[in-house]
Amino acid sequence: MAILLLNSIFYHIPRTGGMWVTEVLKKIFPLAVDFRGDGQPTPTGIDPRHISPRQVVSLSGKKSFTFVREPLSWHKSYWAMDKTRHAEETKKGLENYFEEKFKKFPEGGLTYFLKQFLGEDLKLIDFVGRQEFLRDDLLSILKETEGEFDEGPIFTTPPRNKPFSQYKMEAVFPGYIKEEIVEREKWVYDHFPYMREVLNEN
Repeated sequence: MAILLLNSIFYHIPRTGGMWVTEVLKKIFPLAVDFRGDGQPTPTGIDPRHISPRQVVSLSGKKSFTFVREPLSWHKSYWAMDKTRHAEETKKGLENYFEEKFKKFPEGGLTYFLKQFLGEDLKLIDFVGRQEFLRDDLLSILKETEGEFDEGPIFTTPPRNKPFSQYKMEAVFPGYIKEEIVEREKWVYDHFPYMREVLNEN
């Protein structure tokens, strides 16, 4: 789904803080609507619950926004989610899991998702925030799109997906997997160069 506000629409890219953003938006804007698209098919490989701009043709005039995440962190988060919700995919261990992911998404899983949501030219979405600065970026985007509103929930709503934290800590990438992720996600690093600083710390 996407979250439809008075002047804008939020698109939830998996593992970028979207559950928290959705909770905050519904607290601030009680009339927010869960929008499920215009019946256009979901791109292969994307959960049909995650509506992208490619499936929306009826909302001209509304600003759009979403969030991205540093690739290594994103892959750790995806592993932790699958470890919890799709244990069958992770039962053979982390290395086998990523070998299968690389086969499914040769250009990189996050690159695939972002191209679907943002477009290769980054023109499908008006505002792109960063999961690493979720509160600040959401506040800035909403001020730009929605005007005055109660900012309180942005600062008082706790983080989501705490049950995944244990598995994220356990996800220690062997060097070759880390290198493979960075190589395959080159498009992400090329288009969001600020994240290269995060890369150097991993």
